[in-house]
Amino acid sequence: MKLIFPLKKIIVVAFFLNLSFIGYAQNYQAQIQNRLASEQVKNKWLISDIQEWQISDQYFDKSTGITHSYVQQKINNILVFNAISICAHKGDEMVYFKSGLVDHLQNKVNASVPKLLPLQALEQALVHLQITKTSTPQFKYKELKNNLFVYELNEIASSPIKVSLVYLPIHNEAKLAWNISIELNNQPHWWNIRVDAMTGEFIDENDYTASCNFHTE
Repeated sequence: MKLIFPLKKIIVVAFFLNLSFIGYAQNYQAQIQNRLASEQVKNKWLISDIQEWQISDQYFDKSTGITHSYVQQKINNILVFNAISICAHKGDEMVYFKSGLVDHLQNKVNASVPKLLPLQALEQALVHLQITKTSTPQFKYKELKNNLFVYELNEIASSPIKVSLVYLPIHNEAKLAWNISIELNNQPHWWNIRVDAMTGEFIDENDYTASCNFHTE
């Protein structure tokens, strides 16, 4: 038997579910901010260390009733690469917290405005990978909130290439860098390459594909 639900009813249900989610998210944000403030006092961090952050991922575990939040540090409205704190919420309580932030961050950043354009950073990443292209990457869109620029280059990449501005903590410094994410279409690699946003020099890289390959006998 085919069940048909009135569209108006579906919209109303979705509306209230959305309100419920927003309410929980707001509660978690308050929990997170309060815990960060407590940790800042305890660890003698700078106030600026906890002023900017965003929830980069969040999921609910039905088996435990716990919601897990991954909180990424920011400064100058720029995300700090891998500076992710882990929180676990149950009801109105935070039952677990592990800090991943960089302390005294404002004293470690080297710049706030890149000299290198995102397309130039993409070109530098291709040079590092020793990949020759015959066409120009096509700009698709940008997300100003995350300083993200998305390009398409079908001859090389099997998915859109994402170029995002980040701070990369390295050697007691937080370097302004471009992170270029390229999923190659002719090789089993999904590279994330960091390029210095001031000089264009290669800094480091990691391969999602290699990270996700599990050895089996």
